Amino acid sequence: MANEYQGSRVPSYRNLNPLYRALFRSDKLHPVILVTAEFETETLRLWSGYDTLTYDSNAYVGAGTLLSVSALSESSDIRANGITVGLSGISTTIISLALAENLNKRNIAVDLAFIAGDSDEIVNYQTRVTQSGSPSKFVIENSVAGTIVVKAGDTYRFYQDDLTNTNHDFRVSTTSNGTHGGGSQYTTGWSSVGTAGSAGAYQQWVVPAAANSTMYYYDSAVSGAGGTISVISDYILPTPQTVFKGLMDKMDISDNGDTCTVALKCENFLARLLEVKVRRYTTEDQKVDYPNDKGLDFVVAIQDQEIAWGSVT
Repeated sequence: MANEYQGSRVPSYRNLNPLYRALFRSDKLHPVILVTAEFETETLRLWSGYDTLTYDSNAYVGAGTLLSVSALSESSDIRANGITVGLSGISTTIISLALAENLNKRNIAVDLAFIAGDSDEIVNYQTRVTQSGSPSKFVIENSVAGTIVVKAGDTYRFYQDDLTNTNHDFRVSTTSNGTHGGGSQYTTGWSSVGTAGSAGAYQQWVVPAAANSTMYYYDSAVSGAGGTISVISDYILPTPQTVFKGLMDKMDISDNGDTCTVALKCENFLARLLEVKVRRYTTEDQKVDYPNDKGLDFVVAIQDQEIAWGSVT
């Protein structure tokens, strides 16, 4: 399995989806790295776990701890920060194949994803209710009535200790808008602790395997306050966040005789802005982009041509 980190905290969530926000507050995190490198002959997909992982119809080969990605840096100004993707313990036979590849300026992407934890781990969703507009809406991890994701077999707590939850019990149903839409509360695996709006209050759901792939959450008191729940069974949790997307630059190889270590240096797309592009108004330059264009064929012939303008009196 991928690396496990205890007690990790991320203070800035930015555009992370509600599930990832909730996971960052969990006692255990199970992050993985997905690397997609588009070589000339084929696309290489690796991940930081073991065995083969299938996600979004693509197979990622497990590289385990042999795969590494350098630290990602950010800055307040616009800067073309690159990364290095490392792979160690490679046979010399594979290296010879890699050296034959044309990798310069080929696309590469690195995604951060999370895999499902053990069944006894609990994911905590923070819940509050909007105080303006009508009807009021549930806000799950800063997403107003947005879609949330749960995995069949796992346990989720929807914390309602925020005061805005007072008199707004969080419920789930197989019917959109729950009891307000002619449905009923889904109670399988459901339990409640405390009163909504009071300290320590939460709704707990151990998602059964028999749950529909699409469920709905709703407010027991207010119609139109809820949203959709996507019930998944995948090993990898949606949706991976792209942390780097750029171009492969060069490959550095160190060889100890039996195995090799590869360091693939990659540059940000912004690095293209630093490239000096020299173009000429010549037919040769024009045909680089437009092979059949003859518009500049006579540039040389007319550059020293004398043209009489008007009439001689």
